[in-house]
Amino acid sequence: MDAFLRPKNDFLADKVTAAEVTSVYHTVQHATSYQAGDCGTKLAPTIYPDSDIAKRMACGRTKAEAIVTDVLAPASVEDCLKVLRRPLNEQREATTKGLTPFFSVASDASNHGTTKLFPLSVRYWTPDLGVQTKVLDFYDDSDETSAAIHNQIVTKLEENGLGLDMTSAYSADNARLNYGRYNSVFQKLKENNNCILKANCVAHIIHNSAKYAGDRLNIDIENVVNETFSHFSSSAKRIEELKSIHTFVEIEYQSLLRHVPTRWLSLWPAVKRLHDSWAPIKTYFLSLGEDQCPKSLWRLFKDDQDGEANPLDLQVYLSFLSNALKIFHDTVLQLPEESG
Repeated sequence: MDAFLRPKNDFLADKVTAAEVTSVYHTVQHATSYQAGDCGTKLAPTIYPDSDIAKRMACGRTKAEAIVTDVLAPASVEDCLKVLRRPLNEQREATTKGLTPFFSVASDASNHGTTKLFPLSVRYWTPDLGVQTKVLDFYDDSDETSAAIHNQIVTKLEENGLGLDMTSAYSADNARLNYGRYNSVFQKLKENNNCILKANCVAHIIHNSAKYAGDRLNIDIENVVNETFSHFSSSAKRIEELKSIHTFVEIEYQSLLRHVPTRWLSLWPAVKRLHDSWAPIKTYFLSLGEDQCPKSLWRLFKDDQDGEANPLDLQVYLSFLSNALKIFHDTVLQLPEESG
């Protein structure tokens, strides 16, 4: 009955609020900026001139940030805790019936300027929802020792009414700090719960396998890729000279790619691009001569050209790596799909 007595403006205000929250949720989901969201809100009345909701929407950076921190984030955490946060005896009883899951925890450090940030997430499965991954907390801590990380995990879980008793696994990167045999975060967590399992980053293991195998080669392929990229990256003149050689040998020009050591999937595309353009690139560097060519590259190109007693055939290395690295590249890409 009260719904029929409410003024029309009240219903419209509720719809405007819902539209603003939805708009901010969309901004977060697609990792766009608050400024972009604000711009879209201001554009809405122009796109939908007959909409009273669009005309009334107003959601600048300050309001959008407040919606995220004070509405969406707490709601997301609360939805997660409704499943996980029960008295321990109820959890154990429900778990035997397949109703309440155990959960794994994951944490890692990242730098934001001079601030060291730590997300703490939980992962669990339920019959109705399937696999769920939720961010439980996001904190900063200048102390990156194993003791500090362990204490933060235990504290954050306790603050949310959770305990290590129902924790099944610990996930992080494969640094010794996290999984070392002695005094690591994992070993400290096992002191609280001896049943906790390692949930290592398999992609990291595969990446390291390729990296350490590459160290057995006679060339530093990462250095070759980045030295070559760096030579052309800031000079339009050099690029035009390289393009002219591509045209002469009738090979389509493609921009060289940079390899970022912390980006595991950047090496194979960079090696593949260098391999595909090898003939004109080799011709270009040899034409520069020893004085103009970067020293580290000149030694490799010159040895390759001269065919000395133990010639270093870079093209053979590039052909091998272009094929071998593709296997590791595709495997790393496939892992997130399989882990669901």
